[in-house]
Amino acid sequence: MRIIVVGAGKMGGDVGLRFLRAALDVTFFERDTERRSAFALKLQRGMRRAKGEGEHLGQAEVLQSVDDAGTYDVLYEAVDESIAAKQAVIAEWAPRLAPAGLILTNTSSILPSMIDPRCLGLHAFYPTALTGFCEVIVPSDCPSERRLATVALAARAGLKLIVQDEARAFAVNRLMLPVQDWALRAVRNGADPEAVDTAAGKAWPFWEPLAMIDAIGLDTVASAVAAYRSRMVPEESSSLVVLEDSLRILVAAGKLGARVRDGIRHGAKVPLAAIESFSGLQPEGISPDLGHDFEVLFRNVCANALARHEMDHAGMIMALSGLFGVSYRPADGDLLNHEGREWCQRRAVESGLSYWRPSREGDVAAEAGLR
Repeated sequence: MRIIVVGAGKMGGDVGLRFLRAALDVTFFERDTERRSAFALKLQRGMRRAKGEGEHLGQAEVLQSVDDAGTYDVLYEAVDESIAAKQAVIAEWAPRLAPAGLILTNTSSILPSMIDPRCLGLHAFYPTALTGFCEVIVPSDCPSERRLATVALAARAGLKLIVQDEARAFAVNRLMLPVQDWALRAVRNGADPEAVDTAAGKAWPFWEPLAMIDAIGLDTVASAVAAYRSRMVPEESSSLVVLEDSLRILVAAGKLGARVRDGIRHGAKVPLAAIESFSGLQPEGISPDLGHDFEVLFRNVCANALARHEMDHAGMIMALSGLFGVSYRPADGDLLNHEGREWCQRRAVESGLSYWRPSREGDVAAEAGLR
């Protein structure tokens, strides 16, 4: 099997090396000359390390030009989170696929069928060596042989699978949105970003939401949030307006994240003067309850995702373990206990934000436990 990975950035390179470690032949193409040269060196180091660990690797190649391309069995697109950029890649490379070749995208927010009718999603989480799982997004009219071939490829690469239809697509990423929104609301209310992340880090599930946005890139997260919101019901979409608008304003101010060393946690102070004042629960500084807010809010979001059947228990186990190192045991205690539900209901009334509201079916998820 020959795979062409178009886009040699962080995700394309990581997944491509995963394919190589599965003894698959992988060709990489990156149009940007400087990025291509940097990737070629990184690939050499990764392959040397893998060989030193006794792994049998497939053949690797980094194309210098499209004219040097051959014929491939799989096209794996991993360029910027832009539908136009992704469609351009498929238009250029799909003619080089063998009959019945697979077209896959690593998009984290755009439905595969919007990119191309033949496209499926294979959305991995960086770094795959630690997270160990991916979301396979299957359009409703996808032929069964393409679905099976995509599942088989991901499994061969050693990735555990969360298989979703497009109605439930990107369920893992969407778990993070309310906490990201609540964190930025705290910043807009005058809280120091580092203090916000510290409050989150002391609570379950031990992650820093603002630092994560910086690592991904503010522009990438903003585009993803816009895509998610476009498919939500109005009430849910409006609850995330502060998240998207704040990111857009910060991006316009040049704060793109870790890659330019200037984001929410990186570089110059967040230009609050550029963001219109927001009247939230705390007019100044950081709420003493913020850490508890983060813990209870995330538990509520997870409980609601289970109750709405956006994810099942197996998927939740993979996501929470792979991304946060949290042990999740579906039959060992409460995901959102009575006290937590009351806290969420109070916050829902105070804030008017739908993501705080416990699902009416939330008790269905009370069999779930986190440790």
